[in-house]
Amino acid sequence: DDREGSSVHPLTLVQNALKQVLVPNLVDMVDKAALRGFLDAASELKSANLTGLSEIEKAAFFINLYHVMIMHGFLVFGVPATVFEFVNHFGKIAYEVDDDIMSLKELEHNIIRANMKSPSQFIGR
Repeated sequence: DDREGSSVHPLTLVQNALKQVLVPNLVDMVDKAALRGFLDAASELKSANLTGLSEIEKAAFFINLYHVMIMHGFLVFGVPATVFEFVNHFGKIAYEVDDDIMSLKELEHNIIRANMKSPSQFIGR
């Protein structure tokens, strides 16, 4: 393993954060210990070093990170009630990972969908 920084594998870091954010009642912030556990796990993602990960490992990391960030946004801003609020939600959330700061929107469009074309609104009509 040629990664520097955290001794914990990046996939383990993001998996821990995802497990913590999916704890029942967390979105309602009923369980304060669970909320602290998630926030601690999310803050550990700053130390993730993606150097040396395969393309499949990077894809898994970023897809899990995407879901962590969506749920974190729900905790902070609430669940969007309208399509406009949902779209706007993607620009409000940002994480620092591997010395890079990215919004949820940037993560989706520049990393996860990097070489994909936008879906046509006319497909399937």
